[in-house]
Amino acid sequence: MRSISRNINEGFRVGCVTVSVDLISNGKVRLIIGTPKGIPIHRLETYRVLFKGRAGSKPRNSVWKLKPKFSQCAEGVTYDAIVREANEGVVIGDNVLIRINDIGRDNTKFGIRAPEDVEIALIN
Repeated sequence: MRSISRNINEGFRVGCVTVSVDLISNGKVRLIIGTPKGIPIHRLETYRVLFKGRAGSKPRNSVWKLKPKFSQCAEGVTYDAIVREANEGVVIGDNVLIRINDIGRDNTKFGIRAPEDVEIALIN
């Protein structure tokens, strides 16, 4: 799992997905997540119920694989806002796990688990 830290109004890219820190307040962080159309975003706890605890691993007959490089992304992006606390996370598609490791006053530390061929890049 790769660890990164981002301040408010900063973000990162995991393959075709962008994640930005929009707001930090009262121990919670609001993320803006941009995904290609058709790629689902699940709260970690929901994903565990749906796929019986296999968060970060691929369900059988996977159809939601992310493209590994940003240059391979198709046009058309859907944006979602999601609020998370420390030790919570989101699963994007079926092969990327983003976990909130710690929330500071104006920055957030993330743990990212993605396939080795998926690019992870910081964005400002």
